[in-house]
Amino acid sequence: MGSLVGGLYASAPGVDPVARYQAFMQTYVEATKRESSSGGLLGALLVGGLILASGGTALAVLGGAAVGGLLGMSSVDPVELQRLSQVYDRFVGGATIETLPVPYATFYIDVKTGSPSLAAVTEGKLAAGVKKSIANPVIFDEINPVHAGYVDPGLDRIAAVPVRDTCEQFPRHQILAVNVTGKPAELDGVKCPVRVVEIPPPQLSKREIPATLMGKGQRFEQLVATGYRETIRALEQPRRARR
Repeated sequence: MGSLVGGLYASAPGVDPVARYQAFMQTYVEATKRESSSGGLLGALLVGGLILASGGTALAVLGGAAVGGLLGMSSVDPVELQRLSQVYDRFVGGATIETLPVPYATFYIDVKTGSPSLAAVTEGKLAAGVKKSIANPVIFDEINPVHAGYVDPGLDRIAAVPVRDTCEQFPRHQILAVNVTGKPAELDGVKCPVRVVEIPPPQLSKREIPATLMGKGQRFEQLVATGYRETIRALEQPRRARR
Protein backbone atom coordinates (compact mmCIF):
# COMPACT_ATOMS: atom_id res chain seq x y z
CA MET A 1 0.00 0.00 0.00
CA GLY A 2 2.94 2.31 0.66
CA SER A 3 3.94 2.25 -3.01
CA LEU A 4 0.39 3.10 -4.09
CA VAL A 5 0.04 6.02 -1.67
CA GLY A 6 3.60 7.17 -2.29
CA GLY A 7 2.99 7.19 -6.03
CA LEU A 8 -0.11 9.31 -5.61
CA TYR A 9 1.97 11.87 -3.72
CA ALA A 10 5.04 11.73 -5.99
CA SER A 11 2.89 12.31 -9.08
CA ALA A 12 1.19 15.39 -7.63
CA PRO A 13 3.09 16.73 -4.58
CA GLY A 14 1.18 20.01 -4.68
CA VAL A 15 -2.15 18.28 -4.04
CA ASP A 16 -3.37 17.49 -0.54
CA PRO A 17 -2.38 13.79 -0.11
CA VAL A 18 -5.51 12.90 1.84
CA ALA A 19 -7.80 14.41 -0.79
CA ARG A 20 -5.84 12.68 -3.55
CA TYR A 21 -6.15 9.30 -1.85
CA GLN A 22 -9.88 9.82 -1.36
CA ALA A 23 -10.30 10.75 -5.02
CA PHE A 24 -8.42 7.66 -6.20
CA MET A 25 -10.43 5.31 -4.01
CA GLN A 26 -13.68 6.84 -5.23
CA THR A 27 -12.53 6.51 -8.84
CA TYR A 28 -11.63 2.85 -8.33
CA VAL A 29 -14.93 2.02 -6.66
CA GLU A 30 -16.86 3.70 -9.47
CA ALA A 31 -14.86 1.73 -12.06
CA THR A 32 -15.52 -1.48 -10.13
CA LYS A 33 -19.24 -0.86 -10.07
CA ARG A 34 -19.31 -0.16 -13.82
CA GLU A 35 -17.21 -3.15 -14.83
CA SER A 36 -18.46 -5.84 -12.46
CA SER A 37 -21.87 -7.45 -12.41
CA SER A 38 -21.29 -8.80 -8.91
CA GLY A 39 -21.76 -6.85 -5.73
CA GLY A 40 -19.22 -9.16 -4.14
CA LEU A 41 -16.32 -7.41 -5.80
CA LEU A 42 -16.91 -4.20 -3.88
CA GLY A 43 -16.91 -6.18 -0.65
CA ALA A 44 -13.65 -7.82 -1.66
CA LEU A 45 -12.20 -4.41 -2.47
CA LEU A 46 -12.99 -3.16 1.01
CA VAL A 47 -11.44 -6.13 2.78
CA GLY A 48 -8.51 -6.31 0.37
CA GLY A 49 -7.79 -2.64 0.79
CA LEU A 50 -7.83 -2.98 4.55
CA ILE A 51 -5.34 -5.83 4.36
CA LEU A 52 -3.08 -3.64 2.23
CA ALA A 53 -3.45 -0.70 4.56
CA SER A 54 -2.74 -2.76 7.66
CA GLY A 55 0.34 -4.54 6.38
CA GLY A 56 -1.49 -7.86 6.28
CA THR A 57 -2.83 -7.86 9.83
CA ALA A 58 -6.46 -7.19 8.96
CA LEU A 59 -7.47 -10.84 8.75
CA ALA A 60 -6.27 -11.39 12.29
CA VAL A 61 -8.05 -8.24 13.44
CA LEU A 62 -11.33 -9.12 11.77
CA GLY A 63 -11.43 -12.86 12.11
CA GLY A 64 -13.18 -15.11 9.60
CA ALA A 65 -16.68 -14.58 10.95
CA ALA A 66 -16.31 -10.82 10.91
CA VAL A 67 -15.18 -10.88 7.29
CA GLY A 68 -18.20 -12.95 6.34
CA GLY A 69 -20.48 -10.62 8.23
CA LEU A 70 -18.99 -7.59 6.54
CA LEU A 71 -19.46 -8.99 3.06
CA GLY A 72 -22.83 -10.57 3.78
CA MET A 73 -22.00 -13.63 1.66
CA SER A 74 -20.00 -16.81 1.79
CA SER A 75 -17.71 -15.90 -1.10
CA VAL A 76 -16.77 -12.86 -3.14
CA ASP A 77 -15.27 -12.17 -6.52
CA PRO A 78 -11.56 -11.39 -6.31
CA VAL A 79 -10.23 -7.88 -6.35
CA GLU A 80 -8.64 -7.59 -9.78
CA LEU A 81 -5.09 -6.29 -9.76
CA GLN A 82 -5.20 -5.57 -13.49
CA ARG A 83 -8.23 -3.31 -13.08
CA LEU A 84 -6.67 -1.48 -10.16
CA SER A 85 -3.50 -0.92 -12.19
CA GLN A 86 -5.46 0.42 -15.16
CA VAL A 87 -7.48 2.80 -13.00
CA TYR A 88 -4.31 3.94 -11.25
CA ASP A 89 -2.57 4.58 -14.57
CA ARG A 90 -5.44 6.74 -15.78
CA PHE A 91 -5.63 8.54 -12.45
CA VAL A 92 -1.94 9.56 -12.53
CA GLY A 93 -2.14 10.49 -16.21
CA GLY A 94 0.09 7.66 -17.43
CA ALA A 95 3.01 9.04 -15.41
CA THR A 96 6.45 7.44 -15.66
CA ILE A 97 8.70 7.13 -12.62
CA GLU A 98 11.67 8.92 -14.18
CA THR A 99 9.59 12.02 -14.97
CA LEU A 100 7.86 12.37 -11.59
CA PRO A 101 8.34 15.72 -9.83
CA VAL A 102 9.48 13.86 -6.69
CA PRO A 103 12.16 11.10 -6.77
CA TYR A 104 10.42 7.73 -6.41
CA ALA A 105 11.27 4.05 -6.25
CA THR A 106 9.31 1.01 -5.21
CA PHE A 107 10.15 -2.63 -4.58
CA TYR A 108 8.88 -6.11 -5.29
CA ILE A 109 10.12 -9.64 -4.75
CA ASP A 110 11.47 -11.08 -8.00
CA VAL A 111 10.73 -14.80 -8.18
CA LYS A 112 11.69 -15.39 -11.82
CA THR A 113 15.00 -17.05 -11.03
CA GLY A 114 13.59 -19.45 -8.45
CA SER A 115 15.60 -17.70 -5.74
CA PRO A 116 13.38 -14.82 -4.52
CA SER A 117 15.17 -11.49 -4.19
CA LEU A 118 14.12 -7.91 -3.58
CA ALA A 119 14.15 -5.82 -6.76
CA ALA A 120 13.74 -2.07 -7.22
CA VAL A 121 11.60 -0.29 -9.80
CA THR A 122 13.11 3.07 -10.72
CA GLU A 123 11.82 3.65 -14.23
CA GLY A 124 8.88 2.92 -16.50
CA LYS A 125 5.17 3.36 -15.89
CA LEU A 126 4.36 4.30 -12.30
CA ALA A 127 1.26 2.11 -12.36
CA ALA A 128 3.30 -0.90 -13.50
CA GLY A 129 5.73 -0.46 -10.61
CA VAL A 130 2.92 -0.11 -8.10
CA LYS A 131 1.24 -3.20 -9.56
CA LYS A 132 4.31 -5.34 -8.87
CA SER A 133 4.72 -3.92 -5.38
CA ILE A 134 1.15 -4.67 -4.25
CA ALA A 135 0.79 -8.05 -6.02
CA ASN A 136 -0.35 -9.94 -2.94
CA PRO A 137 -1.99 -13.30 -3.78
CA VAL A 138 -3.93 -13.17 -0.50
CA ILE A 139 -5.80 -10.17 -1.90
CA PHE A 140 -5.58 -10.61 -5.66
CA ASP A 141 -6.22 -14.31 -6.13
CA GLU A 142 -5.61 -14.17 -9.88
CA ILE A 143 -1.94 -13.61 -9.06
CA ASN A 144 0.29 -16.65 -9.40
CA PRO A 145 3.71 -15.40 -8.30
CA VAL A 146 5.52 -18.16 -10.22
CA HIS A 147 3.81 -17.23 -13.48
CA ALA A 148 3.85 -13.48 -12.88
CA GLY A 149 7.46 -13.45 -11.73
CA TYR A 150 6.80 -10.94 -8.94
CA VAL A 151 5.05 -10.66 -5.60
CA ASP A 152 4.36 -8.10 -2.87
CA PRO A 153 7.47 -7.61 -0.67
CA GLY A 154 5.16 -7.15 2.32
CA LEU A 155 4.91 -10.93 2.53
CA ASP A 156 8.47 -10.91 3.83
CA ARG A 157 9.16 -9.31 7.23
CA ILE A 158 12.41 -7.62 6.23
CA ALA A 159 11.31 -6.60 2.72
CA ALA A 160 8.09 -5.10 4.13
CA VAL A 161 10.10 -2.07 5.34
CA PRO A 162 13.10 -2.07 2.96
CA VAL A 163 15.22 0.54 4.72
CA ARG A 164 18.61 -0.73 3.56
CA ASP A 165 17.48 -1.02 -0.06
CA THR A 166 15.98 2.47 0.06
CA CYS A 167 19.32 3.82 1.30
CA GLU A 168 21.00 2.16 -1.67
CA GLN A 169 18.57 3.84 -4.07
CA PHE A 170 18.89 7.25 -2.38
CA PRO A 171 22.38 7.23 -0.84
CA ARG A 172 22.64 10.98 -0.28
CA HIS A 173 19.26 11.35 1.40
CA GLN A 174 17.98 11.16 4.93
CA ILE A 175 15.47 8.32 5.21
CA LEU A 176 12.17 8.53 7.06
CA ALA A 177 10.95 4.93 7.23
CA VAL A 178 7.24 4.49 8.00
CA ASN A 179 6.66 1.12 9.65
CA VAL A 180 3.05 -0.06 9.95
CA THR A 181 3.80 -3.78 10.23
CA GLY A 182 3.63 -3.94 14.00
CA LYS A 183 7.11 -5.52 14.03
CA PRO A 184 10.53 -3.83 14.35
CA ALA A 185 12.03 -2.58 11.09
CA GLU A 186 15.24 -4.37 10.09
CA LEU A 187 18.09 -1.84 10.27
CA ASP A 188 21.15 -4.09 10.06
CA GLY A 189 23.49 -2.88 7.36
CA VAL A 190 21.80 0.51 7.00
CA LYS A 191 24.44 3.09 6.03
CA CYS A 192 22.48 6.32 5.76
CA PRO A 193 20.79 8.60 8.31
CA VAL A 194 17.38 7.12 9.12
CA ARG A 195 14.49 7.76 11.44
CA VAL A 196 11.74 5.17 11.83
CA VAL A 197 8.10 6.19 12.23
CA GLU A 198 6.35 3.44 14.18
CA ILE A 199 2.61 3.41 13.49
CA PRO A 200 0.56 0.58 15.05
CA PRO A 201 -1.59 -1.42 12.61
CA PRO A 202 -5.18 -0.08 12.65
CA GLN A 203 -7.67 -1.81 14.90
CA LEU A 204 -10.98 -1.34 13.11
CA SER A 205 -14.40 -2.82 13.68
CA LYS A 206 -16.21 -4.24 10.66
CA ARG A 207 -18.58 -1.25 10.70
CA GLU A 208 -15.66 1.16 10.42
CA ILE A 209 -13.91 -0.52 7.51
CA PRO A 210 -15.80 0.79 4.43
CA ALA A 211 -15.75 4.48 5.35
CA THR A 212 -12.18 4.31 6.63
CA LEU A 213 -10.90 2.68 3.46
CA MET A 214 -12.68 5.32 1.40
CA GLY A 215 -10.95 8.05 3.38
CA LYS A 216 -14.03 9.16 5.28
CA GLY A 217 -15.24 9.29 8.85
CA GLN A 218 -13.82 9.82 12.31
CA ARG A 219 -11.63 6.70 12.36
CA PHE A 220 -9.94 7.69 9.10
CA GLU A 221 -9.27 11.15 10.50
CA GLN A 222 -7.84 9.58 13.65
CA LEU A 223 -5.52 7.34 11.63
CA VAL A 224 -4.27 10.28 9.57
CA ALA A 225 -3.71 12.29 12.75
CA THR A 226 -1.77 9.37 14.25
CA GLY A 227 0.44 9.24 11.17
CA TYR A 228 1.24 12.94 11.36
CA ARG A 229 1.81 12.81 15.12
CA GLU A 230 4.18 9.85 14.97
CA THR A 231 6.04 11.36 12.02
CA ILE A 232 6.64 14.58 13.95
CA ARG A 233 7.74 12.53 16.96
CA ALA A 234 10.27 10.65 14.81
CA LEU A 235 11.61 13.87 13.30
CA GLU A 236 12.25 15.22 16.79
CA GLN A 237 14.41 12.20 17.70
CA PRO A 238 18.14 11.95 16.93
CA ARG A 239 18.94 10.34 13.62
CA ARG A 240 20.32 6.83 13.58
CA ALA A 241 24.03 7.23 12.88
CA ARG A 242 25.77 5.64 9.92
CA ARG A 243 27.47 2.33 10.61
